Amino acid sequence: MSSKSRLIALVAGVGLWAIAAPTLAAEQEFVLGPDSTITYTVTHPMHHVEGVSHQVSGRVRLAFDGVPELALPVRLAVPIASFQSGNRNRDRNMLMTMNAARFPVADFSFDRATWKTRRGSAPQAEAEGTVSGTLSLHGYRRAIDVPVTGRWMGDRLEVMGEFSVMATEFGIERPQLLMIPIDDRIRLAVHLIGHRR
Repeated sequence: MSSKSRLIALVAGVGLWAIAAPTLAAEQEFVLGPDSTITYTVTHPMHHVEGVSHQVSGRVRLAFDGVPELALPVRLAVPIASFQSGNRNRDRNMLMTMNAARFPVADFSFDRATWKTRRGSAPQAEAEGTVSGTLSLHGYRRAIDVPVTGRWMGDRLEVMGEFSVMATEFGIERPQLLMIPIDDRIRLAVHLIGHRR
């Protein structure tokens, strides 16, 4: 075979390999901003209280080669002192109850995702499923599963989820009103808005 023929065969072989080789998944990164919130709800026979934080920090990455996929792990953090319930005295008491001086941040780390549905492709897609990982709060780490729905629309990513934790599992002494403690269950609602970096 002549050197010219060998060169043509080599170029053709490289071209066929390039066509057959899998395309590497691209990534999009979304940074959480002040429009993201985490809301806690605690209940008592007399009333219920909600506290909201707008200081959720973290980044969410999407990897896509066809249907987008959440790139794991995902880590989020929120300062305990950033939660506001509309009552300063109550918020100060919450900081004491949570020992925020010693444990100033709640950390979420998700390393698994199980999807019921995933639809769409770049640059618009949506998904529903459960993300699993750990919550570090008040000096304790506990496993959590959070049902979530997510929607990606170009430069904007929105993720919503709700779950509950038990105060006693995190060593939190429940405040009392009229000698009755608040319910052990704390409900958490996560509403994340990410903007493409």
